[in-house]
Amino acid sequence: MNGVHAPVTGPVVQAGVISGGVCLHHDRHHTPVPRQLPAAPRAFTGRLAELSELTGAVDRAEEDGSQVISAIAGGTGVGKTWLALHWAHAHRDRFPDGQLFVDLCGFSPGGRPKSPGEVVRGFLDALGVQPERVPADPDSQIGLYRSLVAERRMLVLLDNALDATQITPLLPGSAACTVLVTSQHHLPALRMHGAHLLRLPLLPEHEARELLVGQLGADRVDTEPEAVTDLLHYCAGLPRAVGIVAARAADRPDLPLALLAEELRDASARLDAFDAGDIPTSLRTVFSCSYHALTPEAAEVFRLLGLAPGPDIGLAAAASLAALSTARTRALLRTLEVAHLVRQHQPGRYQVHDLVRLFAWEQAQLPEHRRSREQGLLRLLDFYLHTAHQADRLLDPDCQRVVLEPPAPGCVPLVFGSRQAALEWFGREHANLIAAQQIAHGNGLHTHVWQIAWAMHAFHWWCGHLHDDLSVWRLALAAADHLGEPPALALANQMLANACSRLGMHEHALEHVSQALAIAEWHCDLNYRAATHHCAAGVLARCGTVQQALGHAMESLRLYRSLSHPVRQAWALAMIGAFNSQLGADEAAESACQDALALFSEHGHRTGEAATLHHLGRHAQRLGRPRIALHHYERSAELARVLGTTYAQADTLASIGRIRLTLAELGPARSALVEAMRLYRSQHRTAEADRVQQLLAGF
Repeated sequence: MNGVHAPVTGPVVQAGVISGGVCLHHDRHHTPVPRQLPAAPRAFTGRLAELSELTGAVDRAEEDGSQVISAIAGGTGVGKTWLALHWAHAHRDRFPDGQLFVDLCGFSPGGRPKSPGEVVRGFLDALGVQPERVPADPDSQIGLYRSLVAERRMLVLLDNALDATQITPLLPGSAACTVLVTSQHHLPALRMHGAHLLRLPLLPEHEARELLVGQLGADRVDTEPEAVTDLLHYCAGLPRAVGIVAARAADRPDLPLALLAEELRDASARLDAFDAGDIPTSLRTVFSCSYHALTPEAAEVFRLLGLAPGPDIGLAAAASLAALSTARTRALLRTLEVAHLVRQHQPGRYQVHDLVRLFAWEQAQLPEHRRSREQGLLRLLDFYLHTAHQADRLLDPDCQRVVLEPPAPGCVPLVFGSRQAALEWFGREHANLIAAQQIAHGNGLHTHVWQIAWAMHAFHWWCGHLHDDLSVWRLALAAADHLGEPPALALANQMLANACSRLGMHEHALEHVSQALAIAEWHCDLNYRAATHHCAAGVLARCGTVQQALGHAMESLRLYRSLSHPVRQAWALAMIGAFNSQLGADEAAESACQDALALFSEHGHRTGEAATLHHLGRHAQRLGRPRIALHHYERSAELARVLGTTYAQADTLASIGRIRLTLAELGPARSALVEAMRLYRSQHRTAEADRVQQLLAGF
């Protein structure tokens, strides 16, 4: 009887009689089960939609028998590996035959991307292939790797890939395997292999807060809510940034979060604050990896984008910034978009993450890039100035003339075919124009400062951007003072007087209009003198001194007539009509307004027509003729709607609502008042909006 009286590992062969030698061999087909995943992230939060998307791709593949290839793409520090590892660990039971992992070093500090051959040899080792069994030929190595994983339920996680050519040789040939890829590039070429591409967005604020709570505890986070809000604002949805802030705070439990937030507040040193002391994990280091992977031309565009003011940049502005054709700029922006260094948030409009922009700005400040930086900034400011000037001429074609220097070489301003196109451009670029003026001020480009303010004047005036108008003209006056040029000083004081008076700052308005009159009288030509008297008339009327305002309006009319400027004459006549109406000179008021209306109509100036019809409506209303007043107001409101002059439209609609209310036409009255209140709120005209709201409360 045969017996085994000891622990047994592996196969056992029993025989009664054995003749000859006995040799025992390991099973050639036995393959180890690799468990190569790094540890799961300790403080993972959120990303429920993305996790569900990854799981759904596997579920669908199991149903139809296809292979799963999921590629997670996103910018530096957005949490691609973090998400992939969390999902992989949560679903290890779906891959009982093992998990292979490799960092492909596509964007790693101080390293080079791994070749597919290096990776395959590492995988063969993990799968138990002895060195002497590894074929010499690279293609044969790939074939052996695919043979070993065929029909095995395995996960292959390829982290930090540079491009699709690095990935393709590593794809298994069997549908049993699931492949998960992470990369800063979008890798659209993987679609040819049936890949599911997932773009990883920034972390929403509530999830970023949960991440901070997970590392610091709810008590510490809840103790300083304002500081936490600031910290999350400066991290701007980047999980790596939140992680670094949390690590620094955790290392110093006694450190108030408000001090850390104060350190981050300084934009010029913010990237220094995102350093927990471990060089490979600092934001500057990881951004550097993406930057150094760019071609020289793409790197220069990236640096220049760091100079661009405002929340985004349009394609035409970017082309002038880089002194390249639109087509070439679009191609390079696409390169940066694939690398997740910029985002095309609307067709033809691009954004750079705040922290990435700081890194780009830092690179542009290096001494070797000084000339490129200075020339690029000048081209961009010239683009905004000259394009805004051209658009302004369409909104207010008969305004005071300001002569600009030619744009810098390489700058190609836009040209508009219609008033509406100009108005839409101002709407898109308004924040960028405000920021452009500020950056011009910061760089001592004083002429650009006051000229950019002037180029925005009509848009601000007609669309009710009162507070912005005040801000830009304050900066413009400082620039004009620095230059000491009388025309610029007269214009800046004139426009600042208008801005102050429209906001009820009458004392300041009178001071500035007095300075404008003095400068224009002694140092400027008739055009500036006429415009300054015109301004004085409006300012004094808003201050309540209508008789004095009428005198300046009459003087501006006299000067405009001597200059043979019919449209400006019409504006002066419209003011004269309005002031005479307020003073009770009814016949003079009617005559002046009708003369103004005829001149505006003759010269096709619909904005002036709308304003004069409003004056006629107010005059008829004062005389107790509601139906006539309503007729004028409704014509004025329709013209204002078509022209997009929302400031005047709001006032006219409010007047229509009040008249219809007195006529007991409650439905139309309510409609007009609701729209007037909406416009007032959008223009931050709180007092006017509150008065209309009180009327509506009586319905």
